[in-house]
Amino acid sequence: MDLDIGYSFYYVIICFFIALIYSLSLYFRNSKNKHFSKAIIYLLFSLRFFLVLVLCLLLLEPIIYSSSEKIEKPILVFAQDNSESILLSSDSVFYLNNYQDSINKLKSELALKYDVKTINFGSKVKKGSSLSYKDKYTNFDQLLTNIKGRYFGRNLASIVIASDGIFNVGAHPLYKDYGLDNVIVHALSLGDTIVRKDNSIQKIRHNKKVKIGNKFPVELQLLSKSFKGAKFNVQLIHDGKVIDEKLLSVDQKLQVFNIPFTINAEKEGVNKYEFKIDQLEGEITYRNNSSVFYIDVIKETLKVLVIASSPHPDIAALKASLNNKIGRDLEIVLFSDFNGNVVDYDLLILHRLYNNNSNKLFKLIEKAKMANISILHFSGNTLSQPYFNKMKTGVQLEKINGSYNVSCEVNPGFNSFIIDSEMAEIFSDYPPLDVPFSSDYKSASNSDVIINQKINGVLTNYPLIQLLSSNSQKQCTILGEGIWRWRFNEYLENGNSKVFDAFFSKLIQYLLSSDKKNRFIIDLDQEYKENNPVRIYSKLYNDNYELVNSANVQFELFKDSVKILEKKFNSYDNGYSLTLNQLGPGNYTYKASSELGKNSYLKKGSFIVKELKLEYMKTNADFQFLKQLSSKYNGSVFTTSQLDNLASNLLNNVDVVEIIHVDSKNEEIIKWKFLFLIITVFLILEWFIRKFSGGY
Repeated sequence: MDLDIGYSFYYVIICFFIALIYSLSLYFRNSKNKHFSKAIIYLLFSLRFFLVLVLCLLLLEPIIYSSSEKIEKPILVFAQDNSESILLSSDSVFYLNNYQDSINKLKSELALKYDVKTINFGSKVKKGSSLSYKDKYTNFDQLLTNIKGRYFGRNLASIVIASDGIFNVGAHPLYKDYGLDNVIVHALSLGDTIVRKDNSIQKIRHNKKVKIGNKFPVELQLLSKSFKGAKFNVQLIHDGKVIDEKLLSVDQKLQVFNIPFTINAEKEGVNKYEFKIDQLEGEITYRNNSSVFYIDVIKETLKVLVIASSPHPDIAALKASLNNKIGRDLEIVLFSDFNGNVVDYDLLILHRLYNNNSNKLFKLIEKAKMANISILHFSGNTLSQPYFNKMKTGVQLEKINGSYNVSCEVNPGFNSFIIDSEMAEIFSDYPPLDVPFSSDYKSASNSDVIINQKINGVLTNYPLIQLLSSNSQKQCTILGEGIWRWRFNEYLENGNSKVFDAFFSKLIQYLLSSDKKNRFIIDLDQEYKENNPVRIYSKLYNDNYELVNSANVQFELFKDSVKILEKKFNSYDNGYSLTLNQLGPGNYTYKASSELGKNSYLKKGSFIVKELKLEYMKTNADFQFLKQLSSKYNGSVFTTSQLDNLASNLLNNVDVVEIIHVDSKNEEIIKWKFLFLIITVFLILEWFIRKFSGGY
């Protein structure tokens, strides 16, 4: 602790003499104090001298400098795989009983040098060391991303990942940068690489929706390990009955079967099917000998026609997003080749057709409008301004001069269908689209902007995606091109494109819907994975089509015609929401109801929760992956019999050191409250002594 007055020391001497001279003149050279005793004079002199000296010194702006040190140990994260596959090894009893004690001993030794943090990973990353080995899948990408975010800017030195190396969800960690270049990653290999006897269902390929009365193909992929010479049956079951059966002969030690089946779609609604294979003696597990899948059989298929000026990656992204969704037949054709009748379709998608004046296109659009067929326009990044405005899409562009890149932001006031906060957040991170540059955008009065343009980070009122409703015909305009980048970017970041696919599924469903003013909306996915939350959103509108969030919305859930749950939706600013957790695999139906004024509303529907058996598809450990991952971060692979070697390696690493954090603080003495209190007490004390001694 140091004191700095900010002035030369001579000023302190001056302050001392000022206080001394003033106090002497007040009490020793003043005839009015003759009636005070010497003791009282000396006491009053001391009080006044102290007060004047302190006040003078405070004018010199004294500051106290202080510092404290805090030592931060290097952090070691011990990440434990908590997935089901760990118990598929020959050492499963060890992992259930003695393994935890061995790990606790290891962490106690490491705690001498490290601040040891323990987390479990699998389906989720969570703190704690309690193990259940019940996670349905393993996500290494989520683990490393979580560690980087949680310990960013801290003294993270090492990571020990205890796992069998099997992962089945998320981006491949060997090909992604997590910003852990200065962190050493060691692997503790669990499980074994011995190929043990097992017959397992690996994959079922099928359409999610088919039209009633049609035959549809299903392909079953099986993997047989170490059963050469054996035979077993494969059964296809529907409604408790075997509808097809095939006998397989195993000719190799490791053999993959791709078995085709054909099914008749005879029953409308969600149909449950199951594949079962015989259980042979000696298999490591029978959990992967059966698998359930669901097919939604619908009455009719809606036909979607895409007409493009030329092949384009946007069309490929759109096709990948819309295939097998909501019973749609998707047909793609070049404009120069199209000679069909547009009235045979339920939705028309036009891609980059507005560069030249084409009477053929104008007549096609007019015919679609007359037949109340909805249209989705992709303008492209270049277009003919007069011709595009002639199409009356709901957007008028003026003074077009080239193109420019714009980001997007969801319009919070949009309410024709539900865009939740997660979807809006991901949209804001999408790469920019290439949009025609116009100094003047004019939207029709009956249009509704879904997404606005954001130019150089500044939000504008220019539309990027806009709806137009007129009578019973709907149009949507997507200005510019490059939506393929959206889908690609989301897949790169998250390992899937579910937000992109969900948005365009909602958009197409809205354009295909004939009910423009649906006052009660229930929005949820048609398929969920086991252990994932089922999130349901709802909106309710009054007669003026104003959003209402004060009514009660009831939700009833049924499984196999038996009511299993009844809840109320939670209200929030943009409607209602409900989250259902821990739903087991199966086919569920629901009823959602509400009342507003004299009107009653009821919605019915269904969704599927699929059982996850990802951890049973690969039953032997992948030590090669663990070796590659640890090598990427200058680490090594250890077995459970080499825990002492692992501890020695970590404890003897001289490059890992403590960090000393110095906290410096400057404090102005004039701001001390207790000093003000002392000055006040001394003043009162001097005044009281003078009065008590007969002074004035």
